[in-house]
Amino acid sequence: MASFQLTTHEKIAKATEKCELKVQAVPFTRRNNVNAVWSIAFSPDRSRFAWSSGNRRVQILPWNALKNLPIADPANLIVPDNNNNDHQQEDHREEDSDNDERMSCDGGSLDGEYSDGEAEWIQPKTIECGDIVLSLAFGSSLPHKKLRTSNVKYRMYDHSNTKLMLAIGLKSGKIKTYDIGKDATLHLMDHKDGIREMAFNPDGSLMLVSASADHTLKVWDMKDDGNMVKTLREHQKPVISCSFSPNGKVMASVGSNKMAILWDMTSSITLIHRLIGHHHDIVGCHFSTDGALLATASWDARVCVWDPYTGEVLQQLHHVFPPLPTVFAGGANNNFVRGVAFSPDGSHIATVCDDKYVRFWSLWETSDPEVVYPLENALACTYSPDGAVLAAGTRCGQVKFLEAPMKVNKLQHMCRLSIRRMVQDTRELPGLRGYLPGEMLRYLAYKDIYTEYEEEV
Repeated sequence: MASFQLTTHEKIAKATEKCELKVQAVPFTRRNNVNAVWSIAFSPDRSRFAWSSGNRRVQILPWNALKNLPIADPANLIVPDNNNNDHQQEDHREEDSDNDERMSCDGGSLDGEYSDGEAEWIQPKTIECGDIVLSLAFGSSLPHKKLRTSNVKYRMYDHSNTKLMLAIGLKSGKIKTYDIGKDATLHLMDHKDGIREMAFNPDGSLMLVSASADHTLKVWDMKDDGNMVKTLREHQKPVISCSFSPNGKVMASVGSNKMAILWDMTSSITLIHRLIGHHHDIVGCHFSTDGALLATASWDARVCVWDPYTGEVLQQLHHVFPPLPTVFAGGANNNFVRGVAFSPDGSHIATVCDDKYVRFWSLWETSDPEVVYPLENALACTYSPDGAVLAAGTRCGQVKFLEAPMKVNKLQHMCRLSIRRMVQDTRELPGLRGYLPGEMLRYLAYKDIYTEYEEEV
């Protein structure tokens, strides 16, 4: 068995490491996962980075959007030698005995940092959670919408002017939400088991969805004191991940029942259909930047790229070659894919796998990844909002920040992204047949990336 199809890892470009966050805690063992970084998150405004930093706590760090580095304690931030020249402190700062302000390795202040484009002083924040942290999610709000179903004006927790909120999912089933602007905490309690993943609706409504090992998803309205709107029970086994489409109208959820479920989130929150094609537990899902594609990561050593509206699998990204027959893909194959993320420009997919590699796949060339990085015990990955950096968390309590491959997209693809943002549902494309030629409609439906596969039983 090999990790790559046509070449070896020595011949594939290696991603550049920008820096590493490391928790100062007890030594890592497989039985002791208290230090594991199960979740990492960037704030949508590029001002903060949050990670489950071990010992049942969460750290919210200022993010230097110009250098694409976190502002952290030098004892916990390791910068490789090839980056030292860019991040050395100025001599006069070290010689100034009157300046007792602590500095990070990249020249930022540990006591605060101005956010990008705002006259706001950002303070690092450590949140003691009292339980193992399994998931994190940032949410941001727009001006508070008028309540249509109630005339009640009073709210115990007024989030009408909230700019940023962090939700923290715990192993006990509790959710802790932290209003960053008001420095206020609210607890949500209804799940019976660990919160494996959470996602805020990107439309600014502060509607939060939590995926739990108790086989349910719950929808919470954070602008209404965190009241629970609905419980979704279509999964018969633990729900492991969920993701919103960019317009917030569709949500995908995946779990241990080998299928993904697509939900209509516009009104009554109803099931659209199921996506069936994986042979093992599905542990991650993420929509493309235009909402036209959905990537799902599974323990069957594959990532499937779907047209979520038609249910068609357009691509399969295999992490072992030759591809595993179904009978082996559904068992312990030592090549579990742990996480997946679409790049913000829609041209790459990043994955982390138990074979000790982070992979960056091009959407148009999937025989082998474009760039790789060796990393053991990886659990999660996510892109920074601008797509320049990929953060990957591990079991041993570290977060690696890697330079992500970025290329100027073709004008043709950029036009496709613009059109699909307006027409996300592929089933609506035939309505444009009188205005666009058939070959262009085929391109808009991403048929140019479609690859047929014959699976072994």
